[in-house]
Amino acid sequence: MNIEQRGYVSIINIVLVSITIALIAWFGFTITRTPCNQQLHYRIGELDNRFELSQDQFTSVLLDAENIWEQPTGLDLFVYDPEAEFTVNLVFDERQANFLEKQALERDIDTGAEDFKKVEEEFLSKKSVYDTDVANLTQEINYWNSQGGAPAEEFERLESERMRINGLASELNILAKRYNALADELNIRIEEFNLDVGRIFDQGEYTGEEINIYQFETTKDLRVVLAHEFGHALTIDHLNNPQSIMYHLMQEQDLDSPHLTQEDVDALHQVCANKNNFFTQLFDGSN
Repeated sequence: MNIEQRGYVSIINIVLVSITIALIAWFGFTITRTPCNQQLHYRIGELDNRFELSQDQFTSVLLDAENIWEQPTGLDLFVYDPEAEFTVNLVFDERQANFLEKQALERDIDTGAEDFKKVEEEFLSKKSVYDTDVANLTQEINYWNSQGGAPAEEFERLESERMRINGLASELNILAKRYNALADELNIRIEEFNLDVGRIFDQGEYTGEEINIYQFETTKDLRVVLAHEFGHALTIDHLNNPQSIMYHLMQEQDLDSPHLTQEDVDALHQVCANKNNFFTQLFDGSN
């Protein structure tokens, strides 16, 4: 090989080294942010006091949400770091406002059910008395009719009893209307309440730079929402198992003792494997 050829080869080597360095720089963020080789440092950002949750309480729930991913996988994936750039926020908007309205509706349903039960008990009690009195009066009237008529004094007593029973019937009719109105109102409220079954996970949002939580019912509920958004921060998409943390609905997850399903674990391992394989192939001279 002559000098000119050697110079040509050197130029090619320099170009290849430059391309390699450029690729490392281009994909550097991805390499350092994979869930398998570097922890996600985060801190609490916005914490709207209308959620009635203190910073210490929120921190505790965040650590619980971390543990849902870390305990079964043995990976140290998240770090609560007050100096971190990545933030987790509680943002109050119409979703939490609607939930608070729903809570008020639930209380109304409970109150309505109590009122309904009281009216029902009163109605049934008075109806029982009414039915007995009507039966007794009918029996007496039939008796005196069989005797050719009641004496004047007895007739006045029977007439007075008839008027009393008619008054009781009017009370029953009023109670029946109230009973039916309460039943209708209660059914409407229950129907409105049940519309929220199987909520889509729009309570939270992972943007790439932060996690925003917009609505939760209890700290148990919040823990699962945070775990779901942490999953997205790990670049895991939605899964098909309704019990999975990464299912698109909050419906069949165990809120009391939330845990990863095998699908959740497999998805995390797959994310790690895909990224590791990509860079292995990129710099493997045999490919």
